[in-house]
Amino acid sequence: MPILLLASVVLLTSCSNLIKLKYTDGRYIDTVNNVKYINAPISYEPVSVGTEYALFDKTTLYTLPGAEPTQWLAEKFEGIGSVFHSEEIELPGPGELEASEILIFISGYNNIPVSSISDPEVIAEFLYILENGEPVTAADTDSSYSLKLASDKYPFIYYNLIYIKGTDGGRYVYDRGTKLTVEIGPLIDDFFTGDNAINLPVGESEIIL
Repeated sequence: MPILLLASVVLLTSCSNLIKLKYTDGRYIDTVNNVKYINAPISYEPVSVGTEYALFDKTTLYTLPGAEPTQWLAEKFEGIGSVFHSEEIELPGPGELEASEILIFISGYNNIPVSSISDPEVIAEFLYILENGEPVTAADTDSSYSLKLASDKYPFIYYNLIYIKGTDGGRYVYDRGTKLTVEIGPLIDDFFTGDNAINLPVGESEIIL
């Protein structure tokens, strides 16, 4: 059998084994397992994706390692991509994730963490401000970073926030899911410099905030 024909047969066989989802009233329906998925807000990201599992239109959805595919799926994630969850699941908010670590990424370098925060007291204070702080309007952006909340309770997803250094010297955190911004102050400044900074891109020695 010619190589190209063989490749086509393998591809078709692979696609035929995927669960076909139907979209109805904002739900992606798996009629085989009687599951209805909905799209999670943009703040949720997969930590990684596993094997191909389902197909909607021309979009392939993947399993999340460590999660039940009848509860969680995701698009292939390369800086953008959606997480899908069963409508029976109530999504955990930032506090309910019980974050054990906050990973810090330079904007545009989503695969390269420059630092991490694992101090439980700092994480607790960060989450308290995030959930109870007065909503504000951030100043113009001087620089920005991604803060990804990692959780032992939900090890297959991140909650992604945007950390902004304003031109006014303020430090802000923006939640793209809720569209809310709070001022965080200098709480995590020390985690961008010195011994706390890890895996910096080539040519970078320190992130100055």
